Amino acid sequence: MADRISVNPSAGFPEAFPFPETFRKTAIQFPYAMNNKEAIIIQIPSDYEIEHVPASESFRFEDNNLSFEYSIDTTTPGEIQIRMDHRIRHTFYDAVSYQDIRSYFTEVYKKRSEAIVIRRKKL
Repeated sequence: MADRISVNPSAGFPEAFPFPETFRKTAIQFPYAMNNKEAIIIQIPSDYEIEHVPASESFRFEDNNLSFEYSIDTTTPGEIQIRMDHRIRHTFYDAVSYQDIRSYFTEVYKKRSEAIVIRRKKL
């Protein structure tokens, strides 16, 4: 095994960024409200230790109509626990909100792409 391993727990996260355009003239409509919860546990080999984990963070838009919570827990020896909760409560937004919604999703995608780094313990 390598001396340093970088892990992206969201590898394969759905699809491409949903709002690539810089401007939009039409309304945004999500197909349905949702509450998507993910829990990931990463087991760390005994000869490795945590070098870096992303900070826990949350993003909110328009009084929690869109929200994303990312929490990471390293208190259990030998494992990293990650929880992600993404909610869409309101499904229709005017085109005027596009830039703010795009910024919200940009932050969510950035957070989901942050890597966890573990390294081999020094003897």
